[in-house]
Order: sequence, then C-alpha cells, then structure tokens
Amino acid sequence: MAYRIMAVNDEEDTCSICGRTNLKRVAWVVEFDADGNALSDASPVGTTCAAKLARIRTATKTVRDFDYMKRNIIDAARARHPLNKRNNEIIKEWDRQGLLFLARKATPEMAELTANEAIIREAASKEFQGVELA
Repeated sequence: MAYRIMAVNDEEDTCSICGRTNLKRVAWVVEFDADGNALSDASPVGTTCAAKLARIRTATKTVRDFDYMKRNIIDAARARHPLNKRNNEIIKEWDRQGLLFLARKATPEMAELTANEAIIREAASKEFQGVELA
C-alpha cells in the first residue's frame, strides 16, 4: 500500500488513526493500491501518524518535506505553462525600460500579466496530485 499526502492544514483537529484530538494541524492522507488507484477518500491524520506512515522519524520533517515537494511540483507546472513565457517577456521589457512597481502597475500589460498569472496558478494547482509517502 502507498499513501499520498494531499494537503496539510488546520481544518480538522483529530487524527483518524490514533484518535488524538486538539491537533494544531493534520495531513490529509489517501491510500493507493499498486496501480495508483485511490482506495479511500482523504482522511485527516496527525502529522506524527503521517510520519509513521512515511517511515520518517519526525513529524516536522514530514510536513517540511510535503511543503517542499508541493512547491517544487507547482513551480515546475508553472514554468511549463505557455502563458509563463509571455509573462517573462513582459517583465523583461519592464526591466529593460527600468520601470519600477508603480510605473509597471500603470501599464496596460499589468492587466494581462495579472490575468495570465491567475490562469497559470489555477492550472498548476490542478496538476498537484499529492506527495507519495511510502
């Protein structure tokens, strides 16, 4: 069996494995079979129990690793998005012109950049499918 962390947050305060309550944060874990099919819905698991599932010694490392891997996956998805190239062109042109933030904000390209950024952010977050534990 493999487990995947889908999120780490404070939306629940009870671990579904050990029953501990009043937790500051939980990892939302999904169990997968060998073919990558989800066997369960995401359930809240305390970070200590998530660390045990991942065979990691500390809960802090589990959460830190999750945050790091999630950021890397989303950053890679953002970099691959076709609109990212256009945003980089806009920023390079602003840099070439020596425009600072307030001057950039007044340009018509700022609206395009902002709209593109929202599209890129949404597409990248949809691409994130969790982080494998074990």
